[in-house]
Amino acid sequence: MQNILLCRKGIIFIQNKNVYSDTQDNFILDGGEEVAEGTDYNQSLNVYLINGTPQKSSTSELDKIIDNIETYIANKSKRGETE
Repeated sequence: MQNILLCRKGIIFIQNKNVYSDTQDNFILDGGEEVAEGTDYNQSLNVYLINGTPQKSSTSELDKIIDNIETYIANKSKRGETE
């Protein structure tokens, strides 16, 4: 399975079988990170786009978010919300 992070009007990211999906505001509450609207990042293929434009900047912050998916899911659960 591929590790993917997408940001439109909300955030969804997938790592293996874990899925996190929520609003941008709740995403920031759950993990303290911001992601630019229009971000498409496929960690498995190392493809990083913003609004369809390839990005050459570092993906280390996006990698950190994907790698910490369980923290985001746990914090969302503490807020009393589930998928």
